[in-house]
Amino acid sequence: MYYEKPSLSDRLASAFTYVTGGWIGIIWMVILYFMNKRASKFLRFNVMQSIFFAIIYYILYVCSGAILTVLSKIPIIQILVSWIQLLLFKPIIAEYSLLQIVIDIFVLYLFVFSILGRYPKVYKISKFIEKNA
Repeated sequence: MYYEKPSLSDRLASAFTYVTGGWIGIIWMVILYFMNKRASKFLRFNVMQSIFFAIIYYILYVCSGAILTVLSKIPIIQILVSWIQLLLFKPIIAEYSLLQIVIDIFVLYLFVFSILGRYPKVYKISKFIEKNA
């Protein structure tokens, strides 16, 4: 499928919307609305995808915290839960945990592809968002 090359402002707004959890993109789209300009498909796609990832991240964060708290109260499973917490949340490199490193690499991928004007694709999720953008 052929896409027109996005403008520099769309690329910058799309890239920084991933870093801010969708806020820059929302603000930019509100500015475009008040200027009576239509947001490009590229910008809409990236804003919707960043908001989707921010919501998923929040839900997983809250649910995993609740589940790990409940499971840490069970005597036999407590050891396994403490090993999982140690593996995922203990700082490894420069005060970054394994989970933080994985999330930062993912956001960097989204950021770089957006700044280059390419659609950052994520398995199954991007197709769903592209249909709805």
